[in-house]
Amino acid sequence: MRTDDFSLILEDGDHVYDEKNGELVSITYDTLLLTEIELRRKKKQKYFADKMRNPAFDDYGTFLWLCFNPIEDLFPDLNGTEVTMLIMLSTFIDYSNLLLTPNNKRMHQSDLVALLQTSKATISRFVNKLKRNNIIDVKSNGDMYLNTDSFYRGEYRQRKTKTTRVYINTCRKLYYASEKGQRNKLSFIFRMIPWMDYRHNILVANPYEKDEENVQPISLGDFAEFIGYGRTNASSLWRTISKIKIDGEPVVLAVMRNLNMTDATVMVNPKLLCGSRDVGTMRILFRDAKKKGDEHKAYLNMMKYTKRN
Repeated sequence: MRTDDFSLILEDGDHVYDEKNGELVSITYDTLLLTEIELRRKKKQKYFADKMRNPAFDDYGTFLWLCFNPIEDLFPDLNGTEVTMLIMLSTFIDYSNLLLTPNNKRMHQSDLVALLQTSKATISRFVNKLKRNNIIDVKSNGDMYLNTDSFYRGEYRQRKTKTTRVYINTCRKLYYASEKGQRNKLSFIFRMIPWMDYRHNILVANPYEKDEENVQPISLGDFAEFIGYGRTNASSLWRTISKIKIDGEPVVLAVMRNLNMTDATVMVNPKLLCGSRDVGTMRILFRDAKKKGDEHKAYLNMMKYTKRN
């Protein structure tokens, strides 16, 4: 009988009827002590769970953990489309990292054509590349598991690599809202992950610096150079990623330091990715940055109007 089955105040020598086993159970001080310890543990567990729970999480839904090495390219052996496909695929893992269809049936490779909306040949090349990089394990019965070194769901696990939350519903919505030929561009957002500061969701050179005064933001030009896009193409990169929206909201914001887009710092919407536990604060920071961005756009439009007239 579970110790938390007791609903009455019991004393040593009492007997209770265990419905599960159909027999009387004698209560001893040892049992009472275990019961009290168990109840206190569960009460404490619930207290901290409630304390850590932030109502802001309700707006974002369930998430998975994506593991990465800071300031290193994310999945360097995959091209842009494959990175996007992989992160989309990861949103279908269960708590054992088994891939399941939207109907909660075991997912097999043949299911990926419809799921990722691509060709059978593309899926074949994609899965083979994931196998070579030890990202996916395909069992003899066709079951597919993603490597827990890259993705997992459930409680946070301390590990050598760093992690960020990927919000499942937002990621799927973003993928399916994008045109098939444009999904490689979503990888620019995902490839920002290794440079994201876990407290502010901005791109920095030292993402896990604990002293905020020592955090070193990097510019859009820096990021473009890091991923091989080219610093001189930073404005072109911005035109591409600034068009990506989530429920009408931008996925990224340019935090302007001057009127040169190449020097702008980038902030990622916590609705999609968030490394901080304090999602509520992250949402406020993003909202305030968006408001300042709108004000800045209004100022630039005013300046253009003034020059024309």
